Amino acid sequence: MDYSNFDFIAATKGEGLIFVKNDVPFAFKKKHGLLSDQLTSIFVDSSHTIWIGSSEGLSILSPNKGIINLTIEDGLISNEVTAIFVNETHAYIGTKKGLTVLDKNKINRKLADIPFIFRSITKDEKTYVVNRNDEIQLKYKEPILNIKFAGIYYK
Repeated sequence: MDYSNFDFIAATKGEGLIFVKNDVPFAFKKKHGLLSDQLTSIFVDSSHTIWIGSSEGLSILSPNKGIINLTIEDGLISNEVTAIFVNETHAYIGTKKGLTVLDKNKINRKLADIPFIFRSITKDEKTYVVNRNDEIQLKYKEPILNIKFAGIYYK
């Protein structure tokens, strides 16, 4: 979505982000991917990326990358964002506990490449232990299938 085509953009305390085009509003909310509908700050940078602060962290709406959400788990000093300023290389995120400076080139969508291992598959009340190259034939209308797997992710 090209956010530069809207006439007006506003952050609200309860209705998320409001986009207005030709006097027609559209609400972009938590159910669409924001961290919260209770917004505290907003900044639109030169590449039309919208930086949205809330008490739950920072949401970034990028025309190229989609939505990216950052919290203390991702390096913010606090989830309570109070102010945002962005230049060509860095984002300065003011919070209730201080300032977080983010390198814009190092912010990416959180897509984890987590390897996992199938432990077992249960079908028709029979459990199969799965090895790397095992094959199990499934019928089109299998009523119940239980898959157990394991994966480890460290952050």
